[in-house]
Amino acid sequence: MRTLNSDELKEAETSLYAHLPKAIKVYGFVFAMNRGKPNTLEILVDSWPAFTTIIVRPDPNNGRAKDFMKKVTLYSTDEEVLRRMLTVENAIDWSTYFLIGGCDIRHLPMLKEISAARGVRMKGLSLVHLMTLPEPGHLLQLITR
Repeated sequence: MRTLNSDELKEAETSLYAHLPKAIKVYGFVFAMNRGKPNTLEILVDSWPAFTTIIVRPDPNNGRAKDFMKKVTLYSTDEEVLRRMLTVENAIDWSTYFLIGGCDIRHLPMLKEISAARGVRMKGLSLVHLMTLPEPGHLLQLITR
């Protein structure tokens, strides 16, 4: 597991762009960080530069992180790597309340299994479906008067 620095974040943004729309939540955080938006986050990957799993979490070394909701966002193309990062490598602090604010629904059974094994109650609050239009040329032209 590795924490990305500012130069690596720029490369990660490019890599994540290729995985849109599935990586939209993580991409949004990385995009904002690369443009200097204030944040209290850190970005973790399983390996660099060819990562399969990326996790956005509160930066434990940032004192201001305690002032905000502990929100975690993740994207992974390899569920076993994600499982390892969440269990063996402790990418998430399971001892405190946090919110997973964005992940692929296919990871839900695995997340429930891990939280149950750690004695953490998990509750699903909402499900959002994302629709995309791959070819903007299919949009109808607006008629202006």
